[in-house]
Amino acid sequence: MAFHRLQMIMELKDSEERLKTIFEASPIPVVVFSPKGQVEMWNTAAEKTYSWKKRGGLENSTLLYPRIKGKIF
Repeated sequence: MAFHRLQMIMELKDSEERLKTIFEASPIPVVVFSPKGQVEMWNTAAEKTYSWKKRGGLENSTLLYPRIKGKIF
């Protein structure tokens, strides 16, 4: 039982690492929003495209579409 649980944890960590690698390596800007419309994170392509800094401005949900805030979320 403990071995099975440990194996599942290791597989989950591997899966998360693969997803993180794909997310960061994507040439397409990817921005992740919370259900309330807050920007939670973005990848390197989004950082370059929008001239954002990592972890800067995460409190601002209007970085991309300031005129439509509240109409989507």
